[in-house]
Amino acid sequence: MTAARLTRTLRREVVRPILRTKRELLRTICSGGSAKHSDQPRRAGEPSAAPTSVAAPVPAPPAASPSSGKQAQGRKRTKAELYEEAVRRDIPGRSTMNKAQLEKALGLE
Repeated sequence: MTAARLTRTLRREVVRPILRTKRELLRTICSGGSAKHSDQPRRAGEPSAAPTSVAAPVPAPPAASPSSGKQAQGRKRTKAELYEEAVRRDIPGRSTMNKAQLEKALGLE
């Protein structure tokens, strides 16, 4: 069997059925049905199994102002965050500094 023929056979017998199953599952999930009844198409106007109400989104906690230069109380900043602040303040030699040196240069000790 040639490589091209083997590839076609694998694609036909293995890959396509897997992709078909994946598409069917995604279609079922997106339509709000259950995976058990994927062979039965949903009819228009038929209620879905999905809940009709949606929970309110949880508000994100307020972020510390990046331009303040002071760390939030009880929160340690990462080296990447310190480096970004050093770039904003144009601190010379920042690329060779470690975290402790960046904190010192930014006055966050």
